[in-house]
Amino acid sequence: MVKTMEWQGQSLLLLDQTKLPSEIITILCKDYRRVGEAIKRLEVRGAPAIGAAAAFGMVLGWQELASRYADFSQETLLIEFKKIKNFTDLDDKVFFINVFLKLQYYLVESF
Repeated sequence: MVKTMEWQGQSLLLLDQTKLPSEIITILCKDYRRVGEAIKRLEVRGAPAIGAAAAFGMVLGWQELASRYADFSQETLLIEFKKIKNFTDLDDKVFFINVFLKLQYYLVESF
């Protein structure tokens, strides 16, 4: 059985679903930007997979922020999170904003 996605240390390995069924190709996502690109290009398909990939993308973003800021905190994260939410230039912006709002809700609730 081929895995749709797998967390590997500090990165996310995704199955490129645009190549199926003729090829099994994976994409190594080392940052949240590449995860977003994979979602935009439909390399990740299906609501559950998109949601899981977006959540892993947030983890990659948090790791990047934690390494960039010595005083990494909830406030820092929320400021950067709003920048990401406003950054999206994807065709289905409403969908991605809804994903980010849901993640933001769970993020705030977890602190």
